[in-house]
Amino acid sequence: ATGITEYRTAGKVRSRGAEVDVTGRLTDNWSMIGSYGYTDARVTDDPTLAGMALQNVALNTASLYLVYDFGTALPGRLRLGAGAHYVGSRPGDAANTFLLPAYTVADVFATYETKYQNLPVIYQLNVKNLFDTVYYPSAVNNLNVAMGDARRVSLSDSPISEQILRTGEPVIIEDLTADGRFAASPTWLALGVVSSVGVPIECHDRPFGI
Repeated sequence: ATGITEYRTAGKVRSRGAEVDVTGRLTDNWSMIGSYGYTDARVTDDPTLAGMALQNVALNTASLYLVYDFGTALPGRLRLGAGAHYVGSRPGDAANTFLLPAYTVADVFATYETKYQNLPVIYQLNVKNLFDTVYYPSAVNNLNVAMGDARRVSLSDSPISEQILRTGEPVIIEDLTADGRFAASPTWLALGVVSSVGVPIECHDRPFGI
């Protein structure tokens, strides 16, 4: 091995396949989002790579997510969801000398819509890669292989900008550290920002900006 990575463009490539997306409500409470993709991507014109499958492109991909909406059973609106996405094996380099293994990664999430001082607020909990699966999404060559993200948990509420655009009303925050509607930006706190005023900029029938 020379330790040198060489990049060049292929003469010609082509991609053929199909993709199916299904979204629908199964019952009053259950909904589903599913997809399947078949992609046959190959090099068709190249002195050394003709006939090779395209690097990092899986022949088969799929995903399926289910969401349960509790509706009016609770004071706010709670939604729980879970699902997974699958990526088939695919070449890790242009010459197809090795394959990246197929992988399936599961995710779960919960959202809760409520009101604070008559303003709608959305809290969202996300758990990415629920089972902490080790997987490799892409590669440059056999010495440079990317590793997928480990399990990650995040909790967030609706940002101030989203709140303004959704309601079309100004948002005034007198004390960022004491306000219970929004999580204060770390940058704002580092700069010593204490209060904030956000106003929608109207344009015809919809907000233009903030």
